Amino acid sequence: MTALLPGRFPEGRFPTRYMLKDLDYVMELKESLGMTLGGMETVHGLLERTVAAGLGDAYWPALIHAVEEGGEQP
Repeated sequence: MTALLPGRFPEGRFPTRYMLKDLDYVMELKESLGMTLGGMETVHGLLERTVAAGLGDAYWPALIHAVEEGGEQP
């Protein structure tokens, strides 16, 4: 909340690209188990958009930019 509310996403904290890497592992696992995790798939898509927007090194709550740009749906 301390980053999200004021809209400050400093580098040097847990970056978006690390969060995306971790969710990549979850996505691989759920696929190997034949599961569907709709919420996780949505978040994964938002993180992909955030990294593609050049915010891969920003603190992961920067994904709010993908939401604000209409990226709610993967």
